[in-house]
Amino acid sequence: MTRRGFIALFSIAVLCAAIVPISAQAPRKARIGYLNGAVRTSEGGSPSLEALKEGLHQLGWREDHTFNVEARFANGDSLNIARLASELVTLRPDLIVATGSSETKALQAATRDIPIVFLQIVDPLSLGVVGTRGRFDPRRTEASRLRSAHGRV
Repeated sequence: MTRRGFIALFSIAVLCAAIVPISAQAPRKARIGYLNGAVRTSEGGSPSLEALKEGLHQLGWREDHTFNVEARFANGDSLNIARLASELVTLRPDLIVATGSSETKALQAATRDIPIVFLQIVDPLSLGVVGTRGRFDPRRTEASRLRSAHGRV
């Protein structure tokens, strides 16, 4: 083998060794926070949480493979909501889903950096959840019409 052939073969081997670990790395999972003031169902969730997961599945996402959900429930005790909101924010998820006005306001007080998707708020403007209709805030998004096998959420 010539010197050039050896150098070429060695270069290809080094390049392949560098590429294999990069391509073998698993893609980063999306981390989703979920805050609900209600009591957790006997199945361990809620209709809105199940609708969220179902919608992600329909888009090709798979729980524990492409996304993880960190869910917190206040179990009907509104005094727990602020603490649970702070707990979720400390986990630094990619976004947090809030199921009502109390949950959304607690999350807004806890973070300005993490996007919040809020559900079940009829008039977010009058509740002060959003500033104005004319000014879009990309960190605050409403998802008011989720549908699932569990019905309207």
